[in-house]
Amino acid sequence: MIKYKGRYISEKHPTNPIEPATINLITNPSFEVNTAGWTSLRATITRIITDYKIGIASLSIVATNTFAFASIDMTAPTAGVYAVSWRQKRGTQTPTDCLVQITEAIVGDTILENTFTPEAVWTYKFGFVTVVNASATLTLSFYARTGGGVLGDELLIDGIQVEKQNAPTSYCDGSLGDGYKWSGTAHASTSSRVE
Repeated sequence: MIKYKGRYISEKHPTNPIEPATINLITNPSFEVNTAGWTSLRATITRIITDYKIGIASLSIVATNTFAFASIDMTAPTAGVYAVSWRQKRGTQTPTDCLVQITEAIVGDTILENTFTPEAVWTYKFGFVTVVNASATLTLSFYARTGGGVLGDELLIDGIQVEKQNAPTSYCDGSLGDGYKWSGTAHASTSSRVE
């Protein structure tokens, strides 16, 4: 991002260079300090600094059983379409049946579910969800293993963003400098970018 005439311009998107203002609802999107806010079930989660895409760390999810995942909750301020984006990579033991999922607590329904096999290099992925209720609690989960795979399957994730946009924008967290800020504690609160 560079600043030109008071506006922030993306070097990644030359055909649509002005980045819109946005709010990233993920409170710990790049694991720079710890894994706070993230929980796991049937998996071991670890902040690692030897392999990452954004900043200096990423999250390793290692399956200790079937249906092994890491998840984080957030509040969607209003109903509507949200863009979900993240970076992923396979770990030392390649998982073959990974899954990303978002559920909406009030509705009790899964509103996003995509299966994938991660690659050996960091890959950018995105999807969309339609939130039915304002102030709904959303749960974002990344599965290192579903029904197949084997114990020890490892998925790495980094640079996670959920934003109320019709298309994903470039990564946002409060540590990126001018035009970015945290709503509270750094790496433990939502973050925003001004247009």
